Amino acid sequence: MKTLDNITKYLAYIGGGIILIQSIWISASVIFRKMGYPDPYVTETTALMLLPLAFLGMSYSLKVNGYPEVTIFRDKLPTKIAKYLIYIRYILIFLIGIFFTLTLYKAFTLAYMSGASSEILEIPRTYVAFPTLLSMIFFNIFSFFKIITVIKES
Repeated sequence: MKTLDNITKYLAYIGGGIILIQSIWISASVIFRKMGYPDPYVTETTALMLLPLAFLGMSYSLKVNGYPEVTIFRDKLPTKIAKYLIYIRYILIFLIGIFFTLTLYKAFTLAYMSGASSEILEIPRTYVAFPTLLSMIFFNIFSFFKIITVIKES
């Protein structure tokens, strides 16, 4: 679990780096556009970076229990039932992760088979889909071990 925690942290750092790059690039683009030198690549590039960014932080959010949770009703239930609801919550998170992984796998294979690329930059879509797919695969591994950890701790 320690190794998984470290990988989760590094994925979050990569996501933070992407946010930093996007912020600087967009800000510079606005300044240059006002000076009369528009950047034709900034919109598509930052849009392409949004997909992997969204999935890079999923494991870290699960690690720090950052997903929204309504506890008002669960707190009023007996401890044993509340414990089962927590198990169900983590199992649902895992199953939703599997769904997204399968969807991203399909997107990756379609992009790879078709050779699709972005319109302006002509970057192959697999360059965006592959790291996103890897992030989701890691999320599924992490969420599976999170389920085991939660069950062992209770």
